[in-house]
Amino acid sequence: MFKPLSTAYSNELSAFMNNSQGLASIAKRDFFGLFWNAWVNTMRQPLVLRAFKATGISPLNPTTILRRFDQPQLPEPPSRESSKSILSASDWRKIDRLLKDALENVLQTRRSRSVGLEECKISMLYRLLKMLAVCCSSPSLFTSRIAP
Repeated sequence: MFKPLSTAYSNELSAFMNNSQGLASIAKRDFFGLFWNAWVNTMRQPLVLRAFKATGISPLNPTTILRRFDQPQLPEPPSRESSKSILSASDWRKIDRLLKDALENVLQTRRSRSVGLEECKISMLYRLLKMLAVCCSSPSLFTSRIAP
């Protein structure tokens, strides 16, 4: 119901701009006249009845809208699998060391180039997130990149 109204208003606005050859600007006083023409040309009985039917207002059918909010239930993974990490304790230690090294690199860069602290933080976080995304997508790739 509102898409046709929006289209009709856009058409009225375009016609107004064409008639004024782009020399007149749109003022507040012009809005209602343009909107009213769009409203009268759009809000017809068949359109309103279709909108009421599509939303379940008439005839009354609440499931029409409720179906849009139904989400399929995904099966829950067994609890023993959800508590396991794909990374071992040594992998987490390697990640911790990697984070400390990255932070030290960023701080050294900041000292040498006088880059703002916020820019350093953003740069470091971006690098870490990128590396973590690669590592989590392939644990074997993770261990080969981080291994001493």
